[in-house]
Amino acid sequence: MGDELMTATARAGTAALSLRSWAVGRYALITETPLAARGTAALRIGYGTLWTLFLLREWGERDAAWGPNAYWSPSMERAFEAQKGMPGVLRDWLTSVAGLGGTGFQLFYLLAICAGVLLALGWRTRISSLLFCFVVVALENRSPLITDGGDNLLVLMSLYLCFTRCGRHWSLDARRQVARDPETDAESESVPRPAWRAELAAVREQVANVLHNGAVLVIAAQVCMVYGTAGLFKVQGSMWQDGSALGFILRLHWFEPWPALNSWLLGHGMLLTLAGYLTVFVQVAFPFTVFAPKLKYPSLVVLAGMHLSIAVLLGLPFFSLFMLVGDAVFLSDRVWRAVERAVAGPAYAEVVNALTAQPQAPATLGVPTLVFDGDCAFCTSSVHFAQRHCRPAVRFVPWQELDLEANGLTYDQVTTAVRWLAPDRADGRIPAGAAAVGRVLLRSRWPWRGFGAVLLIPPFSWLGAGAYKLIAANRQRLPGGTPACAVPQRRTPPEPRPQAQVPARTQGDTVGLDDLLRHDEGSASG
Repeated sequence: MGDELMTATARAGTAALSLRSWAVGRYALITETPLAARGTAALRIGYGTLWTLFLLREWGERDAAWGPNAYWSPSMERAFEAQKGMPGVLRDWLTSVAGLGGTGFQLFYLLAICAGVLLALGWRTRISSLLFCFVVVALENRSPLITDGGDNLLVLMSLYLCFTRCGRHWSLDARRQVARDPETDAESESVPRPAWRAELAAVREQVANVLHNGAVLVIAAQVCMVYGTAGLFKVQGSMWQDGSALGFILRLHWFEPWPALNSWLLGHGMLLTLAGYLTVFVQVAFPFTVFAPKLKYPSLVVLAGMHLSIAVLLGLPFFSLFMLVGDAVFLSDRVWRAVERAVAGPAYAEVVNALTAQPQAPATLGVPTLVFDGDCAFCTSSVHFAQRHCRPAVRFVPWQELDLEANGLTYDQVTTAVRWLAPDRADGRIPAGAAAVGRVLLRSRWPWRGFGAVLLIPPFSWLGAGAYKLIAANRQRLPGGTPACAVPQRRTPPEPRPQAQVPARTQGDTVGLDDLLRHDEGSASG
């Protein structure tokens, strides 16, 4: 009996310890980590961009829809909002546009466009998100009878985004944070600060994370409720039950931008029936499938197809895109990182690896090297131009002075295109041609850095590769070129000059992250 009691007590203690460890882990996750940071950044960019495009599209109709001479007059708007019995401050917010004259309304409309642009760019995200929420709520409530479900979701999301840390990725705020001078940060950290200031900073960070994670939970719950209620309302309709609902929808002449396409689909009744049943099933089940990754992503694909179909077949692009952007919060950071790599190309991965390195990495980060043809006058003059005007944090080395074999290069490679030697070539890739030039520009000062980013993104990277091949084949004919610039036809390397191996990491010739991302006049490396 005593042994059984001791065993039960030990099991209870183990269970309590496991529960405590789980609770501590969950608490640390909520207070120390902003969840779905890239997902909320996608919401910020998506809603800011769509809002800007929506206002630009309605530019010619702005006075008739929201101006002082709109059909829904300012007096009607104020009377309508007064009947809701809401607090005075909120009522003033919702009727603020109705109280503007002609000039005031035009300025407010321009302010609304600027708010969308600032939010999409991520400039001072805390301020721009509040401004965005104000203009969206005020303008959408100016004429509530011309809004739709997408507008209503945008109003809610604009409020939720105010509590998120949606500027941590893909924003000017994130770029400004990265571009801070490490020496200045080190000096500020070396200055002793009162303990209460450090504690206050830690508390602020935790509060910001808790608010962010709470807002992410509310956003996810809102999207789940939208889909769940939409599916349940469909289930109650007889046309959705017998599978004929989509056929009736495609016959609405008010929403028929492509009559021929609608007619073709109406000739495939079985396909429409299956699509209707699948839509209802996925919408009703979505609040539950989000907890299972193997079901969540197929459900998101079906819902994305539904929104795109509505945008094309019914001519409601903004309604569909407003709904589609809300689904971004359910994609994991792993998915968004894969999207980053696919969109930005290999150069993005190199920059990310530098930014996510350990604090001591910048002190030992080697300088990337561009290998060019030193016997080509056109190539040499191009390098001199880059050193004078672009000022990249890059070492330029003629291949004639390089130990090709030690650096994984061949004579054929270096005589046909410039080559990019990164400090860490663990994957063995050596970018060449336009890809190498783009990486040089990416490490240059503005505006050259922007050209480099564009040159590394498809389809511009494909165009750049073709242009580089054309230039390389005719470099002897270009300004500054000589007959010696022609690409040699022979494949036997000449007698090499004194060679030097480019080290993967050099101690005395390095650049920091500030040189990679914020080149001053003195950051040239040649």
